[in-house]
Amino acid sequence: MRVIDNFLSTYAEYKRYTDQADFKIETFGNKDFFISPIPEHLQRLVYSKIQRIFGVGDEFIPNICFFRKNTPDIDNDVRIHTDQNHCEFASVLYMSENRNSLNGTAFWDHPKYGKSLPYDAKEKTIDNILEYEGKDESIWTLNTVVGARENRCATYPSNLFHSRYPFKSDHQRLIGVFFWSTSRYQKTHML
Repeated sequence: MRVIDNFLSTYAEYKRYTDQADFKIETFGNKDFFISPIPEHLQRLVYSKIQRIFGVGDEFIPNICFFRKNTPDIDNDVRIHTDQNHCEFASVLYMSENRNSLNGTAFWDHPKYGKSLPYDAKEKTIDNILEYEGKDESIWTLNTVVGARENRCATYPSNLFHSRYPFKSDHQRLIGVFFWSTSRYQKTHML
């Protein structure tokens, strides 16, 4: 995992865009997300910075990206999961500050698998985590929380168990989500 503060020198442009973005509820699988698309020029800013930081050059393959909003009333369920069925790495750009309490992205330990699922986990195993175990906070052990800070970017392997923290916030939470892979990964894994 890598956490970088003051990630974008052009962060103010991102912030201006999200202040006027049109967020809509979209359903993926059986989960509703309150999201807004990220314009291509803003996508390029983040993805090119990720390429430079991680030195992936031509091996870099951008995937899904979007702005995501959570409020005390919208998208506030327990959902510990991995993103490995979408990408090799996930990067989260925090657009809202910590308030008076700790919030951000939590990383969890599973009683059987530890901190992550193997990248070659069967789809049935991934689905079981999403549909059942990931909704039962009592079986998990909190490992660490990356606190939200404006213009902070956290990048982590997609097979780490993680969630929003806390599950139900007392204020609005806004992030940019960027899924990406490398060509080495894509050749050996189904995305």
